[in-house]
Amino acid sequence: MKALRTKNTTRILQPDKPFLPFPVLDYTVGNRPIKITTWVPSQAEKDLISQGAPIFVFLYHNDQPPIQVSVGRIPDTELDQKDLFDTVDIPL
Repeated sequence: MKALRTKNTTRILQPDKPFLPFPVLDYTVGNRPIKITTWVPSQAEKDLISQGAPIFVFLYHNDQPPIQVSVGRIPDTELDQKDLFDTVDIPL
């Protein structure tokens, strides 16, 4: 999967190598900070997912951070992919 920069990206995180930089939207609900990233599967990954393959989330962290995995709506056009953050259900 590839990280997608959207119009709402607030910054680019620069993790240690061998990981690539990725865009995030910094968001706050109450006083809880939330970082939202958008990932787009390759065609091969889409094919596997449509056949029921699971999605794995790897957390390179000593503690278990609270996470949520969500699916956005299907973009109407290729340009519409820049608006994907608008389709995320943000936990309240």
